[in-house]
Amino acid sequence: DPPPADATADNAQSGAVRATVAYAVSLTGCPRDDPLTDGGAVLKHSIHLQSASNPGSGSRYGYRMYAIVHPAAMECASQLEEVGYELLVRDVPVPVGEIRGDFLRTRVVDNGCCGEKEYIKLHAYTLIGHPIVVHLDLDTIILRPMDVLFDAMLDTATAGGGERAATDIPIMFDKPLPPRVDAYFTRDYNMVKPGKPHVGVQGGFLVLRPSMEVYNNFADIIREGNFVEGKGWGGLGYGPFYGS
Repeated sequence: DPPPADATADNAQSGAVRATVAYAVSLTGCPRDDPLTDGGAVLKHSIHLQSASNPGSGSRYGYRMYAIVHPAAMECASQLEEVGYELLVRDVPVPVGEIRGDFLRTRVVDNGCCGEKEYIKLHAYTLIGHPIVVHLDLDTIILRPMDVLFDAMLDTATAGGGERAATDIPIMFDKPLPPRVDAYFTRDYNMVKPGKPHVGVQGGFLVLRPSMEVYNNFADIIREGNFVEGKGWGGLGYGPFYGS
């Protein structure tokens, strides 16, 4: 079940906190020679320093740490629990056998680093007890507060609330800020394929507004399995990319 709607970080300064942001990582398996403790602890500490728990950060957002754990990774998941992550054991949103598209069903298990287990990241959308979820890889750190991004998501959810955010956030190609911001992502330029017109999404950094409706929509897309060889999802030419 999702965490309760009143979930808050125990160490946040309640008087100064606008909202408690969920920070999540996904654990698809247990690395052989790379303990999780160091990466998990460093990431959590970097988030702590850039949150309302640290008065020097100037942030107005608290935090709570989650690890979305595939059942195959339970053997090592306690390493993250020991450094302050709440464990959420979740299987893939759609069993491989239920994928209707032949190409995706037969190839996804061997794709990228983690095969179909990569899809457990989508469970970040189910953390509906938080207004915002940040999904990160364990080899990342946070160097500055992200209040301007969070403010834009909360402010654009109300009519006319995004005017200030529109001036604070640089948008690629100088496009205007959407009337409602439901997610942020970055491009993965290190994985550009020569001759391909599109650049993939970097899956190690996603900021999103949790929603069971969106989660179910993604699950339906996977279940349909309309992934075309050489052309990606829907045959639209977005991909294939590593891990897509």
